[in-house]
Formats: sequence, C-alpha cells, structure tokens
Amino acid sequence: MFNKNVWITLMVFALLAILNNVSYSDTRPSLQSLQQQIKDLQEGIDPPCWNGGHRFVDCGNGTVTDWYTGLVWLKEAGCIGVGSDPTNDSRTSHSDAVIAAAQLKSGICGLNDHSHPGDWRLPTLAEWKALIDPIKQACAKIPSIPNCYQDFMKRDFFPLFIPPKDHQTFDDSFLAFWVLEDGLSNPMQMGVTYVVIPNTGQFIFVESQGSPSYAWPVRKR
Repeated sequence: MFNKNVWITLMVFALLAILNNVSYSDTRPSLQSLQQQIKDLQEGIDPPCWNGGHRFVDCGNGTVTDWYTGLVWLKEAGCIGVGSDPTNDSRTSHSDAVIAAAQLKSGICGLNDHSHPGDWRLPTLAEWKALIDPIKQACAKIPSIPNCYQDFMKRDFFPLFIPPKDHQTFDDSFLAFWVLEDGLSNPMQMGVTYVVIPNTGQFIFVESQGSPSYAWPVRKR
C-alpha cells in the first residue's frame, strides 16, 4: 500500500543526499524533481515512481514514468479525443487534443493518480525528441541490428502502455500522435505542427487542423 508519509521521508533523505553531493546513477532524480515531488505529495498528486536503473516504470496508477526525461505519461495512449466515432476512434484535431489533454484528471482513462485538470498536456516536440532521439543515437552505434529502434520500443516501452482502442498494438507506421506546439513558436508557421509516429520515430510536418491524430498526454509533476 502506498504510504505518503514514508515517501515524503525518502524524498527528503534523497534531497539531503544530493545537497551533500552524494553520487547516484544517471537515472537518479534531480534536486528540482525531488523538490517538486515533495510539493506534489503535500498537494495530493502522486509523484513519479522509480524502480532502480529502469528508464521506464509503470507506476500502477494509470501512469508510466520516464526517468530520463522526468515525464509522466498516460498509460492509456490515445484514450482522450473527440473522434468522428467516439466508440471506435479517438483521433481528434490538434486544437481539440490540446483542450482534452488539459481537462484530463484522476478518474478518467484509467487514472488513479490524484491529478487535476491543468496537470496534463500534450508532449512538446522537444519532449518527443528526448524520448526517441537517445534510442536512435544508441542504435546508430550498432548497425548490425537493422531494427534496433523498433526492437527496443517493442521490448522496453510499448508493453507498458495500452494502445488506442482501435489498434491492437503500437506496431503501426500510421499510428500518429500530436505534439503540443501549433506553429512551433514561430508566428509565420501558425496552423502547422508535427505528428509523431512512435513505432518508427518519425516526425511528420502537417497542418494542425488537417487529418486527425491521437493525443498522448504527459505531465511533468
């Protein structure tokens, strides 16, 4: 059973250790993340979870933590959305995806993390790249494994998540998810953004109000 007081105590000890320059592994939580976790616990929201040196950890509350980026991902990928057929298709426009992600909270899409509206959002382009690029860079060093990226994702990432309800798996080169930005912070590019295909690690430039895609929300706390 999750004991909030015990977790706060552990976070305080870890915070003190960092302040005293104690060395941990590369997956150790940062000073800022530990401070945020203590604040989150005091406010009631579940913190990111941690499991030794594993990069991706199923927290058991409808979320998965990526300790490399510090992001907490919704376990039910593509759960939210306003597709043309809500019983079968949760794809949506970019603007609707942004709104739906911001309204996500505990009790929706399998969440039991005590989160509130405003805690969740779509991942930024940089956050998607922080997920995908290190894996591709590592795989580039071992060209003898031609499907290294896909093999890694199938083994270490996708099994922790539930694919959109109209897909049996994530093994689909057309399964695309929105990034947060519209215009990519450039006023001259308003109305265009990227979608991401996690299975291949591709980033595709599209019109924001073009073909609908899926929303895969994250939170940083």
